[in-house]
Amino acid sequence: FGIKPNAGPPLMFITLPNVFRQMPMGRLFAGLFFLSVAFAGITSLINMFEAVSESWQTRFRLSRKTAVALCSARGLGLETLGIFLEAEPNVGSWMDFITIIVVPFGAVLGAVSIYYVLGFGEIAKELKEGRKKPLGSFFGPLARYVYVPLAVIVFILGIVYGGIG
Repeated sequence: FGIKPNAGPPLMFITLPNVFRQMPMGRLFAGLFFLSVAFAGITSLINMFEAVSESWQTRFRLSRKTAVALCSARGLGLETLGIFLEAEPNVGSWMDFITIIVVPFGAVLGAVSIYYVLGFGEIAKELKEGRKKPLGSFFGPLARYVYVPLAVIVFILGIVYGGIG
């Protein structure tokens, strides 16, 4: 359909609808596909909010409702700001902003919240829950000193190069 394979969001919002249009029962499959994408996005967002909210609850002694409200306000603030950054015809640019800036920033915020704000001791209790084998002693340092810096690097490189991957 004339779109490069590394084009990013246009593949999902331009190419796939054209593919579904050519398929038998394509409208049904397109509806199911985009509904699945919406659920994947929502559940990922809940997962990202949970890590940040839990660490804020523990570290700052906030109630669950307060922590979730603060985290939601932060997310809503970023989304609202983003709505006004792009004109409607440039949805691809908006999606690039989300995938290059917002999602990696959420990963950095979650990683820092879990391993530095909450602390590995607290998360280790949760990770050990129901395990038959002990958690390796390498896990904490690996998460704190490799995963967190890599998340920061991915975020920075995404900004510098306009996305990576």
